[in-house]
Amino acid sequence: PRGLLFPPHQLALAQRAGDPRRLARALAGEAVYQASRGPEHLARANQLLQRARVAQRDLDDPELGATIAVADGVLAYREGRFHAAQAQLEQLERRLREQHRDVAWELAVTQRFALMAVMYQGDYLAEARLLPTYQASAQRRGDAFAGLNMRVHGVRLALVHDDAARARRDLAGLLDAWRGRDVEMAKLQELVTRSWLASYDGNLDELRALPRELTLRRLT
Repeated sequence: PRGLLFPPHQLALAQRAGDPRRLARALAGEAVYQASRGPEHLARANQLLQRARVAQRDLDDPELGATIAVADGVLAYREGRFHAAQAQLEQLERRLREQHRDVAWELAVTQRFALMAVMYQGDYLAEARLLPTYQASAQRRGDAFAGLNMRVHGVRLALVHDDAARARRDLAGLLDAWRGRDVEMAKLQELVTRSWLASYDGNLDELRALPRELTLRRLT
């Protein structure tokens, strides 16, 4: 994904500038993106996060501390420690909303991975509990991509409750805010959500077609 091009550039610029705050933030961001590349990159991600902690140690900067805490929670998720990630990210999300300002990225990432952590534990009650608060938060921020993520979880929960009609309505409008915009992740989210509905319906023809469509999207 194109997003992976930015953290190394940010890190190089921070090292060149010699600003410890920028360096710590860039190290934390690079740790998150390295962890997203797969299990073989987790050791490198943890090394980067430890360097961020060291760089932050002598700085009185609560927002920077929050950024590093977000990275720590994401790494717990990427390592498959879903219960620990959920507890960590839920607590951090409340603190970000109630005590911090100008932390839109931190909130979006924390909410996304908290929901993913509960999803992979099969904890639908927790997912349903968190979703309305996170949706309202994304709407207040005007965060379209976070809003998309929340709607994806809404489709899943509709299917869990056997409300296929609501799931179809939500799926039909999933990309309304992204028409005419070439945003790969939004399109991938829509394909994954279609696969859930096809599985629910037992639509084998669509399920067989989706991997090819997914491959073509990733190649274009």
